Amino acid sequence: SKINSGYKAATSNPIIRVDTAKLRSYADRLEKVNKRIISLDKRMDKLYSKVGLRDLFDLLEADLLTGSNKKILNCAKYLDQTASDFDKVERNIIELF
Repeated sequence: SKINSGYKAATSNPIIRVDTAKLRSYADRLEKVNKRIISLDKRMDKLYSKVGLRDLFDLLEADLLTGSNKKILNCAKYLDQTASDFDKVERNIIELF
């Protein structure tokens, strides 16, 4: 049929290729990086009682650079959502044919 030949042509000559598994993998890696940052932040918080006044400023400065990073989390969410959106579009196209 006409629809079947169009579908075969579209699937054999894709215009956009998106590796959604890679997008999800990158999102997972970013989330793991963020978890490591949070863990480091918690360990640094324990140092406050062990440092003297001389080292306190350096510790405060380092502590400000750690913690949950919203940019990293937002990037991970964006990659995961983009992968889901492409999967959904692909399912919708397949259901049409």
